[in-house]
Amino acid sequence: MRLIEMVKAAMLYVPLLRDNFSTESAGVDCNDFDGAMFVLQVGTIDIAVNLKIQESDDDSTYVDITGAAITALGADDDNKFCVIDVNMTPGSRKRYLRAVLTVGDGTAGADTAVLALLYKAGAKPTTSGAVEVVKV
Repeated sequence: MRLIEMVKAAMLYVPLLRDNFSTESAGVDCNDFDGAMFVLQVGTIDIAVNLKIQESDDDSTYVDITGAAITALGADDDNKFCVIDVNMTPGSRKRYLRAVLTVGDGTAGADTAVLALLYKAGAKPTTSGAVEVVKV
């Protein structure tokens, strides 16, 4: 089985220049997955960038997950990526996860994107979440 057949991707924040920005992403249903990896990618930045992960039982009321945060990427952190890997084995977490991205008020701001990758599926995902998949 190929990796793409065992992983489901969700684009939470499309690549974009953001400044003085803070918002929650849509919730991601992690049912039947044992792991969720959140990848924060930054391009050129001139201000602090923070990412934290929250969980929910009902995709409505969310609370922070202790330790699931990347704080204070700054002006010296251009063109990097960071990962938050959340254990989703049964009983360890609530069903839904979302990201909260915060970008400070800088001269220009920060080029940012956030992708969620769900992995270790109990059953093969019906879709990869990608717009297009090319297998060679």
